[in-house]
Amino acid sequence: MRTYVRNVYEFHRQKIYDVMTYDYTDWNRPPDSRRGSAVRDTAIQFLSDGQYVAPVVELARAHARAARRPSTTPAVGTFLYAFGDSAAESVTSPGPTWYCHGHDLPYVFGAPLVDGTDPFPSSYTRRDKQLSVVVLRLWINFIKTG
Repeated sequence: MRTYVRNVYEFHRQKIYDVMTYDYTDWNRPPDSRRGSAVRDTAIQFLSDGQYVAPVVELARAHARAARRPSTTPAVGTFLYAFGDSAAESVTSPGPTWYCHGHDLPYVFGAPLVDGTDPFPSSYTRRDKQLSVVVLRLWINFIKTG
């Protein structure tokens, strides 16, 4: 975390590091259990937020500001969503319990509804199929109506 802060920020590095350390510490866990996989999971969450989530949110804000400017074209909304489902994760990437960009793709493309298709897995639960129906419906409604 310290190296990340040093490489990304130019000013107030110590304060930023202190705030991030505080924010990304799981205070519900005893100090002795904040090692190993807990440290790894925290690092992944921290780096994901810094390298992916924050830039995407900032990009959405920039799009929203641009959409509010007067122009000859109609205003366009800016939308984001976060996909996180523990049942979905077990199929799309067996292993650690963190979520990655793209975990929604099998559901967006309906892979559970056809018992998998390349490059997605071929074993899905009934719940995965229901989730895929919901995700597809949300995407289709967004495409139809914005």
